[in-house]
Amino acid sequence: MPNNEKTAAEEKIRIVELYLSGKIGYSESGKRAGVDRKTIARWASRYKTEGPAGFLTHGDNRAYGRETKPSAVLNYLAGKGGTESGIPGSTGIG
Repeated sequence: MPNNEKTAAEEKIRIVELYLSGKIGYSESGKRAGVDRKTIARWASRYKTEGPAGFLTHGDNRAYGRETKPSAVLNYLAGKGGTESGIPGSTGIG
């Protein structure tokens, strides 16, 4: 599969589950998906925090509940990033 094609959510989930179970390594995961190691690491991280559902929506257009958004904004403004912000995968600034 060429690098410029999107990998289907179901295929990402299958590959990440194989990787996380120890059945295949980074290199094999990347070959099967046609992506680099950093991408496999991002997928594994997303799977660990959000489960398979994390692949069913586009990363930039996720919807968050009424409690999550205000909490994440307040944590961000307080200088907290990462999972402390309330939004998986967010990094914060600084």
